[in-house]
Amino acid sequence: IACNNLGNTMMGMYHEMTKENIPKMAGLTKRQLVAKGIAFYHEAIELGEKAYDEFHDLHGWTPICLDFMQHLSNRYFNRGLFLLSVKDCLEKSHDIEELGRRDLQISGDMDAEVVAYGE
Repeated sequence: IACNNLGNTMMGMYHEMTKENIPKMAGLTKRQLVAKGIAFYHEAIELGEKAYDEFHDLHGWTPICLDFMQHLSNRYFNRGLFLLSVKDCLEKSHDIEELGRRDLQISGDMDAEVVAYGE
């Protein structure tokens, strides 16, 4: 959860830097802030995937397993928004945009599974 929250913090800082045209915040340039944000979200998703898989292997489809999936969906959604927000700050912005859109699709697919299996 902490990594996802830190990624969200980086997104907020990025938007503030962009809106106010601030070159550095907390000692970080935009590029450094974006790199940290990507790393935080990546770790959040990796940890979430691992926790989900471990729980699912032990308990199968349960309401708690669906809760894990919902939290994981949230992590993909947040990273997708972040990538789409910062893509123009990075090289290969087209690839970053594709990854952001893919993350949003994964999040939507997971949400649909939660609804389908949660009833």
